[in-house]
Amino acid sequence: MKPCFVFLILFIFQSAGAQPADTLAQLIRRYDYQAALREIDSIPADSIDLQTMYLKATALNGLSMFKEAIVCLETLYAADSSDLKIAIELADCYKSVADSKKSLNIYREALVHHSDNPFLIQLLAGAYFSNAQYDEARLYYSAACKADTTTYLLKQLAACYGKLGAVDSVIYCYEQAMRLDSADYQPVFRLAGVYQDRKEYEKGIRITDAYLRNYPDNIDINRLNGYLCFLSRNYPKAVVQFLYCTELGDTSEFVNKYLGYSYFKLNQSENAILYLEKCLATDSTNAELYYVLGLSYGYIQWDKSAACMNKAAALLSPSVKLTSEVYQDLAEIHTRHKKYEQGLTAILKAWELTPHDPLMLYKVGSYYDTWINDTTLALKYYYDFMATQKPVSVSENPSDPSVQTASYYNVVEIRIHELLNPPVFPVVTPDTIRVYN
Repeated sequence: MKPCFVFLILFIFQSAGAQPADTLAQLIRRYDYQAALREIDSIPADSIDLQTMYLKATALNGLSMFKEAIVCLETLYAADSSDLKIAIELADCYKSVADSKKSLNIYREALVHHSDNPFLIQLLAGAYFSNAQYDEARLYYSAACKADTTTYLLKQLAACYGKLGAVDSVIYCYEQAMRLDSADYQPVFRLAGVYQDRKEYEKGIRITDAYLRNYPDNIDINRLNGYLCFLSRNYPKAVVQFLYCTELGDTSEFVNKYLGYSYFKLNQSENAILYLEKCLATDSTNAELYYVLGLSYGYIQWDKSAACMNKAAALLSPSVKLTSEVYQDLAEIHTRHKKYEQGLTAILKAWELTPHDPLMLYKVGSYYDTWINDTTLALKYYYDFMATQKPVSVSENPSDPSVQTASYYNVVEIRIHELLNPPVFPVVTPDTIRVYN
C-alpha cells in the first residue's frame, strides 16, 4: 500500500477521534506493523469495526502477508464494492499472490462504478496484459492514452502491439514516445531492438547514434549501438563503441566477447585474444568462444590454437555438424604450421562425424594427396567421392548446392587421371645433352 493512501485514511480516522484507531495510526505511521497487529488481536473479534479492519489489512500488507490482508480487504469490499481505494488495494494483493485473473475481475467490477477513471483504466489494461489478453490490453491502453498520453503508456501500448505482431504500430508508438521524452532511453533501446530483429541494422544505428549525441554515457545504448555495428559488419565502429563501454566501467562478458569478435574480424589477433581470454575467465563452457579464440591463435601460437579448437569440439559434441566444421578448421590450422599428421587426424575426425557429407570424402582424399603424399589412400577416397556423384540437370537452379558440388567432381576426375598417368620425363644422359659452343 502506498504511504500517501495510508496517511490519508489515518488522518480521517484520527479526526473522528477514535482512540483505538489513533493508537493504531501512530504504530502504522512508524511502520511498526507487528505492534499494530498485537493491538488489534487484543480487541474482541465481534468489536472490530470496518475502520480497524482496514488498519489490520494495512499492517498485514506492510508485512507482505498478502493472503491474510486479502481476507480483511474482502470483508471491506463486500461491505462496499464501489469503494475504489479498497478495490484497487484488494486487486494489488491478488497480484502479489499471482492470482492475476482475480485481480482482473476486481478491476472490471470497479470500472462499472468508475468508468471515467484514467488510473483504473490503466490498471485494467495492465491486468489484461498480465493475462496475455493483448488485444483487450491494447484497447484500454489506447483509452488511457486519450486521457493522458505518457511515455509509459506509449511503451505499454507498443508492447501490446509487439505481442500482436503489429510491428509497424510498435515502431509508431516508440517513435511517439521518443518525441514526447527525448531523455527516456527505453523507447530508443526497444525500437533499436525491433530494427535488430528485422535486420535493419542501419536504422537501429541511426537512432542510437542520435540518442548518444545528447546522452553519450548511457551504457545500454552504447552497448546496443556497438552490437548493431558488429551485425552490420562495421567492425571499426563496433570496436570504438565497445571500447567506450569499457571506459564507462562495463566489464560484462557481452562487451568483451563482441569486442574480441570485432578485433578478430579486423584480423587483429592479439587484441582479439586479449578480450576473448577475459570472457573465458568467467565462462569456460562457451564453445563458440573457444572456437574463435582458437582461430585467433591460429596465426600466432599453434599449440594454444589446437588446445582451444579441441576444447570447442569437446563442448560441441551434441552438435555434430558444427563439431565437424571445427575439426576441419583445426586441420587447416595444423597444416598451416606444417603439423600434417595432426591435420590428418583432425580431418579424419571431421569425416567420422559427418560421413554422409560427400565433400568430406573429397577433403580427406585431397589431404592424403596434397600433404601426406599417399597416392593409394588419396585414390581410395577420390573413387568413393566420385561414386556419390548424381546427374545434374542443366535446368536446375544455379544456386542449388548440387550444381556447386559438381565442380568438385570435375576436379577430382582430372586429378585421378593425373595420379594414374603421371608425366614421363626422358632420362637425361651425357649423350643426350646437346652442347652449344
